[in-house]
Amino acid sequence: MMGTALLIALFNSFLPALASQAQVDGISAMVSADRATVEMGALVKFQVELAFDSSMAKPKTRILNRYSGRCQLTFVDEETGRSFERQPYDTGMLGTQWADDLVLLTNDKRVVLDTLAVHFLSEEGEQLPSGTYSVRALYVNDGGEKMEVKVDPVTGNTRRQPYNGPWEFWSGRVESAPYAIKVLPAAPAVVDVVIPTALAVDTTTIKAIPTPEGWIVPRPMQIAWRCSPDSTQVIRVMKRPGFALGRRWKLESLVGGKTISDFPHGVGSGFLDLGDSFLHPDVSSQLLAATDSELVLHLEIFETSNQPKHLWMPEQGDFKVLWSGQVRYRVRGGGR
Repeated sequence: MMGTALLIALFNSFLPALASQAQVDGISAMVSADRATVEMGALVKFQVELAFDSSMAKPKTRILNRYSGRCQLTFVDEETGRSFERQPYDTGMLGTQWADDLVLLTNDKRVVLDTLAVHFLSEEGEQLPSGTYSVRALYVNDGGEKMEVKVDPVTGNTRRQPYNGPWEFWSGRVESAPYAIKVLPAAPAVVDVVIPTALAVDTTTIKAIPTPEGWIVPRPMQIAWRCSPDSTQVIRVMKRPGFALGRRWKLESLVGGKTISDFPHGVGSGFLDLGDSFLHPDVSSQLLAATDSELVLHLEIFETSNQPKHLWMPEQGDFKVLWSGQVRYRVRGGGR
């Protein structure tokens, strides 16, 4: 008997011919994926292609503004009929229009949109359950601003200017033909995580800055710190399918056992390698002048359904701390 993956692949190969595709002003859409069988929580790359038929379009509709287009995917469980919506992964970075974003629509060439990376785990922590799904892509485009980007052939500089060509920009909402994907069950997995076990600390002096009156104001010593790459250990945590791992940390400065600062702090998805990070001069001077002072790095390893991005706020998703610990460094008093 044929395997499930082969059956789905064969089914998908015939879908464009078997399924009637919605068409709006000459545009129809097709969707495919890099894999037809995946596990729960997978990150799958989808490809959306647009075909154009001038006989079905308005006479002047000939330009597609790719910059103003957006996609959404709908997954329908073929057994239960339950529907799930997923958005392409958003890095959080602002995009910009490029010279090739305005595409001339022709009958003989499909428009291939940028690859869509789609997490089957939603930002809120909803899993796409195991099963076989019919997937459709909804492509929405309001036409955007009637602007184009020109590139100077000599300097390579770009400029935006109003589009003054003879054609109209396509706008509308078009749904693709279905594509079949099978989602297999997945269990939480053990993941090895490298964590620091020691801090490397040094002192430096900030260069003095002359005042308008010509005085040179001396600056105090300043503490520079980082996680020592030569002192690490591996811990094991249990991560749910599709969840992202991250680290949340803060550096606490103590004098005589009392906190004088709990800054800097941050979150990240990579190894805690900050390079040299400097403490505020006032905090540094208190730590160096005291007879009993200490730095304590508070570190947490967490999982979240909110995937890493620019200005990441992992607590907004299904957030769970998997491990927490401390790294201590004695600045003054006692051993280090």
